[in-house]
Amino acid sequence: GLVVGREPVDGRRVIVIGTQASGVSRAHCEIVLRDGDLKLNDLSRYGTFVNEQRISGETTLQRADVIRIGSPGAELQVVSVERAE
Repeated sequence: GLVVGREPVDGRRVIVIGTQASGVSRAHCEIVLRDGDLKLNDLSRYGTFVNEQRISGETTLQRADVIRIGSPGAELQVVSVERAE
């Protein structure tokens, strides 16, 4: 998986959102490809938003979904979802 947060996580692939960002946990959320679907798992106490809806636990991501982390927030957009063969 890929962890998104405010600092590196030992042994994990990570996207680091600036340490000055408000509302971003050390390991904020994780994105994984499982069973052919792209999944986002919220690991934070602040919340992760997909298309401006707060996610609790795990959700399936689709092409063009916008993930917002922090406040006002950094945004990531799902460009493509490759299905595992």
